[in-house]
Formats: sequence, C-alpha cells, structure tokens
Amino acid sequence: MNYKRIIGIIVLIIGIGLIGYALHSMKEISDAKSDITTYTGPFSKNPIGKAVEDTLMEKASQYDVEVKWLLIGGITLVVVGGIAIIFGRKR
Repeated sequence: MNYKRIIGIIVLIIGIGLIGYALHSMKEISDAKSDITTYTGPFSKNPIGKAVEDTLMEKASQYDVEVKWLLIGGITLVVVGGIAIIFGRKR
C-alpha cells in the first residue's frame, strides 16, 4: 500500500468523523430550539416572554453557520479521501 492510499484513508476517516460530529451537533441544536419553544410557549403572548424566547433562540442558533461549514468540510474530505484512494492504487 503506497502513501497516497494511506493518506486517502486517513482523510476519509477524518471526513466521516466530521460529518458524524456535525450531524450530532445539528440534532443537539434542533433539540435545544424545540425545548425553547416548549418552555416559553405559555408566556409567548406577553412582550417579556417573547423577548426571552427571541434571546434564547438567538443563543441556540449561534452555531448554525459553523456546524454547516463543518458538514461541508466533512463531505469535502470524504470526497478528496475517496479520490486519493481510487487514484492512489498501483497499476
């Protein structure tokens, strides 16, 4: 096995790990947002409850962009690792 295939396998494994972590983080953020709407639901009619809900939603949405970039990076690493494995084999 040559070094290109080894590097490809390592990059592929890192990409799969990043995708898994991004999907886990997306689920956690989604769960937090649903908990916020559940907890603030009875108080959403008054202005203070609405302000609290907006603030909590903003905090829960703080990492949306980073998690999406993490997912895109993981997909990219999987593709690059797969290409390195395919083209790195001996002929």
